[in-house]
Amino acid sequence: MRDVVDENNRKATESVRLGNWNEQYSLGVLYRPPNSNSNIWDLFSESVDKALDCNLPIFLCGDFNCDMMSNSSNSFKKLLNRLNLENVVWESTNFTTQTGTCIDLCVTNRKNLIKSVTVLTPICSSHSPVSVEISFKTFKQHSFKRQIRDFKRADYEGLKNQLNDTDWDDVVFNSNNINDVYMNFVKTFESTVNRYIPTKTITVRPNDKPFMNNLIRNKIRHRNRIHHKAKTSNNPDHWKKFREIRNEIISLVRKAKDDYKCKLTSQLIDKNIPPGKWWRIAKSVSNFTKNRDSPPFLEHDGQIFIHPLDKSEILNNHFADIANIDIEPEIPDNNEPPPCHLNKFVITEKEILDQLKILNVNKPAGPDGISPRILKEVASFISKPLTK
Repeated sequence: MRDVVDENNRKATESVRLGNWNEQYSLGVLYRPPNSNSNIWDLFSESVDKALDCNLPIFLCGDFNCDMMSNSSNSFKKLLNRLNLENVVWESTNFTTQTGTCIDLCVTNRKNLIKSVTVLTPICSSHSPVSVEISFKTFKQHSFKRQIRDFKRADYEGLKNQLNDTDWDDVVFNSNNINDVYMNFVKTFESTVNRYIPTKTITVRPNDKPFMNNLIRNKIRHRNRIHHKAKTSNNPDHWKKFREIRNEIISLVRKAKDDYKCKLTSQLIDKNIPPGKWWRIAKSVSNFTKNRDSPPFLEHDGQIFIHPLDKSEILNNHFADIANIDIEPEIPDNNEPPPCHLNKFVITEKEILDQLKILNVNKPAGPDGISPRILKEVASFISKPLTK
């Protein structure tokens, strides 16, 4: 939001965009001077329209000098209704010796996020502080364990010999049901792979930086323990040890960042890298993000429209006028089966082998859990049973 000024060039609103891990929102602080003319509401409407184009929750708080509990605020209530905004304060906030008025407001386009509203006791003026509690849920991804293949310890020669000695007709093709044949093949192949390619358990930490490693994590834990000990004892030796470990961590983090950047650079200049992976790395390095902000305004019939509802209505009418809906042809009433039937099809061993050889080993495993890297490595030993 930009600043709104009144007829005397006095500032009326200021806003800032805030956010946590999962949410962003705009918070505006507004002051409307008493006895202001209607021009300030036009400026207010224009400013709010631009803020709404950001598609963020908006909270406008301050002294509006417009009593929501009297009929004098009907025009302001209509303005809020047009902007799809709601006031959540409906108690007297400004008190005199005889009356109380509701002029310190909180206006929002996401009333469902308001958890509670409390009008507190006045402290140093006739205005009561208004406490508004906003509910924003943060979702933190926790670390989890995962099993992966340890290909560095794989015995490919033993795996190939075992697959070559397997009697596929006896253990797989002992049924006429295609589903049973498939399950027999998967079970036989997985049991053989498990014997020659071991697995290992890793810890996946989604919230970690990509350059983080176990050495830095251990040093951070050590630093935290020494820091707690130094605060408790206030021993100069403990503080000296803490500073030494802290400086060591800073050096390790800088080196890890440099190594990570060098790794990304080497991947970018690799001619064999897939295009999709190249673009992902390039975007992460350059911090390039696509601008998804809505257009600021829409001009139609010589008028400029800012509100999203007005813009959507104009666009809807435009495309509805130019759309030509073709009349669908009638479906013939023909119940006769097609003359051609696919009784059988022939797949050669070479075709299977060619498809296995071009598998991308960087792709994850499919629903059956079989890695493309393993299929490509033993392609010549499983291509024959896969043709049956």
